[in-house]
Amino acid sequence: MFEDDGISYNYIKGNTRTTTYNWNDKTRTLSWAVSGFMPVKTAIKPSG
Repeated sequence: MFEDDGISYNYIKGNTRTTTYNWNDKTRTLSWAVSGFMPVKTAIKPSG
């Protein structure tokens, strides 16, 4: 998943975050890794 703040051009400056998900059928576990930078105050978090 690729994220930016959704309101500015700061992604050009590298203010983005990428989350990679991995599902393991054998162990029935979901893991993820987050890379990149996006200031917390502009981070958009899913609700619900």
